Amino acid sequence: MFFSKEQMTQEAIPNVRGGPGEMIKRNWTDTLPDHVQMFSLLVLEPGSGVGYHNHDTDTEFFYILSGELEVDDNGKVMQAKPGDLVITGDGLGHSVMNTSAAQAVMLAVIVK
Repeated sequence: MFFSKEQMTQEAIPNVRGGPGEMIKRNWTDTLPDHVQMFSLLVLEPGSGVGYHNHDTDTEFFYILSGELEVDDNGKVMQAKPGDLVITGDGLGHSVMNTSAAQAVMLAVIVK
């Protein structure tokens, strides 16, 4: 299957997992293999974030493409920059917050 960027859909989601602001979610397709729950570009403006949540039955990978994010990775807080990868699964949790002055973009994949 091939999907061009022109096929991408976009939605603004407020207060994701109780986080501040809104997240822009861009998807190429809603037709994904059964074991893939999400494959999206996520955009967080300054001051926006995704609240803390666990991944009990799935694993999330997010790869930072641009900007900087403050990441709470199961209680350990760190700065994520372009090229960094965060993986959360096995019942562990995380949150992300754009504390910088610039937009942050990441590729997020959730698999079962």
